[in-house]
Amino acid sequence: MGAYYKCVSIVRAIDEFLRTSGVDKGEQRNQKYYLAYVLVAELTKRVHPSPEEVLGIESHLVNDVTIKQASDVVSKHYIDLILGEPPDAVAKGPEFLRLLKAELSAKYVDVASPRTRKRKPKDVLTEGGLR
Repeated sequence: MGAYYKCVSIVRAIDEFLRTSGVDKGEQRNQKYYLAYVLVAELTKRVHPSPEEVLGIESHLVNDVTIKQASDVVSKHYIDLILGEPPDAVAKGPEFLRLLKAELSAKYVDVASPRTRKRKPKDVLTEGGLR
């Protein structure tokens, strides 16, 4: 649950950054989560950070400077792609994320976290000694 709250606080910081930067609402919507992905990847130095690594991000590192650096990466690819397609199509298509992952992969070498079996509510209760 802690990683979820960390993600919420990161997205809120990004929302504030975009709002104060004068970015158009449509552009904010199209870039926000890509920006969050790049920011988290940069701060964890991993292309596929685990929830524990996300939780380990120190809050003071999520600031206008680091968000701007991540924004520069996202904007570069976004601008290139919208020259050939409508902005909403770019944001919803696979190419944008592929380009971002390729750039991050050139900087940070890691492997995707292995997928774990989804836990059912009864498993959580049993593990917690409540059942």
